Amino acid sequence: MGFQNFLGNTATVTHLRESVRANRFPQSMILAGPKGAGKFTLALMLAQAVNCLEPTESDGLPDFCGHCSNCTRIAESANLDDRVAEAVAAREDMRDADKRETRIFIQTHPDVLVVPPDPPQLLIKLGQVRQVIHNAYYRPPIEARRAFAARARADSKAHTGSTMETIMDVNADAVAQAMRDAGVTRLIHGHTHRPAIHRFTLDGQPAERIVLGDWYDQGSVLRVTPVAVELRGLAA
Repeated sequence: MGFQNFLGNTATVTHLRESVRANRFPQSMILAGPKGAGKFTLALMLAQAVNCLEPTESDGLPDFCGHCSNCTRIAESANLDDRVAEAVAAREDMRDADKRETRIFIQTHPDVLVVPPDPPQLLIKLGQVRQVIHNAYYRPPIEARRAFAARARADSKAHTGSTMETIMDVNADAVAQAMRDAGVTRLIHGHTHRPAIHRFTLDGQPAERIVLGDWYDQGSVLRVTPVAVELRGLAA
């Protein structure tokens, strides 16, 4: 698996792999040639090379592993006829009004968009071109989106960790009323970043509210015996 399986056009393939190694891969490119020259195959291989999560080398140049999640998802586009047939079949199940406005795309990986000739005319439609332009200009790569999501989660944790518990916690009056309505003196709920057992007096009787931890960074085990209640945390 890798560029060694691509036969022919050695000089072109070598030049493109060198640009990958130098981190100077062109923003746009046209692969031209007769039918069967390997244009689509080479395009997929280049997409795998620049998106591979476990990149390798062959002949001293960058190569792709072929088995990481990015490589395998991109490779699913290789059998283009089958993917197009699936997309056309899905479009045929739509209402006529929706069918006219729906264009065929193949996208097995978020950063790789294949634009096949749209049946039945087998032409590239204006709607397909517009979608490509939109993706190129306004949609960040998946790694950038993941980095943004990770930063947002970190910022959220930092914010909640420094926020007063009286703001982040539940409303005490609402809790008391809910327990009165249910006729209970013990309430177990979750999940929050502040697991704890809160003991208080409810209408002159001892009561407690047990808060379980969230399941992202920790777990909770609640041990109840006839004489005690114990909340234990489990690290992720």
